[in-house]
Amino acid sequence: MHGMQDVGEGFCSRFKELSRTESAWQCLQLAKAETECVGKTTVSWGKGSRAGRCLCDKFQGCIATKGTHLGANGFDRWKVADTVASHNIASWNSSASVGAPPPSGHTPNQKEDTATTASAAVLVAVVVVSVAILLVVALLVTRMRIKSKRKPTFQEMGMEAIPTPSPLDNTDLKT
Repeated sequence: MHGMQDVGEGFCSRFKELSRTESAWQCLQLAKAETECVGKTTVSWGKGSRAGRCLCDKFQGCIATKGTHLGANGFDRWKVADTVASHNIASWNSSASVGAPPPSGHTPNQKEDTATTASAAVLVAVVVVSVAILLVVALLVTRMRIKSKRKPTFQEMGMEAIPTPSPLDNTDLKT
């Protein structure tokens, strides 16, 4: 679709809904003109019962996780083909009118998409490891608190235990 590539489904958790459009390319043009939209190269565009709805991301680097369960009545994620974005976005960003196609002759760059996906996977792995470390630290702190609440023994306090007489020891009672 006009120098754009379908990069999945869903939408950002923080989004702005723009006017309905006839194409994802028109949706992208609206997003570029809207100051609240920050990811100016990716939009979520409705299909099925949500056809034509246009959502832009309100924070940079969004990984679309909302609405993925909507299926045929959800949102497709559309991104400007990487070669278009890197070579010509400055020239057609300011001069293109809503609905105008991007410069022709550009194809998607699969290597950059793979790198983006790999970066997202690394980020998720870092978060998972961080959470695991925090859980281990919390467990250790809890165990230390439980240990510190037990009463110390006489030996730990540097005292000798006072022997208690055996109930069977009646030698003191004989006079």
